[in-house]
Amino acid sequence: MVTIAYIRDSDVITDAMLASYVAAQQIQITRDFAPVWGIDATCVVVPPGGAIPVDAWQVWLKDHTDQDGSLGYHDDKGNPISYVFVADDLTDNISWTVTCSHETLEMLGDPTINQVIDTGGLEYAREVADTCEDDSLAYLINGHLMTAFATPAWFDPNGKAPFTFPVVPTITAPFQLAAGGYIGVRSLPDGQWQQRFAEAAPASPRQSKRPTSRTMRRFNAS
Repeated sequence: MVTIAYIRDSDVITDAMLASYVAAQQIQITRDFAPVWGIDATCVVVPPGGAIPVDAWQVWLKDHTDQDGSLGYHDDKGNPISYVFVADDLTDNISWTVTCSHETLEMLGDPTINQVIDTGGLEYAREVADTCEDDSLAYLINGHLMTAFATPAWFDPNGKAPFTFPVVPTITAPFQLAAGGYIGVRSLPDGQWQQRFAEAAPASPRQSKRPTSRTMRRFNAS
């Protein structure tokens, strides 16, 4: 089983705050995500200057973004790694715990950056939290807001409800996007990856897939 290390490099949150969130994240993965996706993980907290377990996937909690316009992103530098920018999230009235759980579940859902769903004419990136990423669709675990996520049925052209966990009432069919949601799509056989949005509106900072993010790396490789 993979270990995910949450590393505090932020002055906005304390070790106690991070530990409380990570306990909730462990519940989400083991209680909610693993039964649906068959993927579990062990979450651990690493305080500033602490030793990161060998081979652990990493989630870094920092204050300010290093990618203009992004409040969080995930990458693969030989081992999956995510960044969450806590102070920037709070400034933009975005829940940092939703951002953190979003990046966590997407690492678990596609750690190798290459998993896709082929529907015959279109190919969809297997990004499990994008379709229902908005904070308004998040749910509480031990007082922490956690991202909603797609079930495998959402990625199946013949899938049957439920398409998300928890159930998002506005998503009633595979590949349908909730308000604020998005997904990477390309036409087969040789189309370029594009981001499909639920509505014609500017992407939220969390929606912005940066050039170093796993999604953009997939796009750039197409």
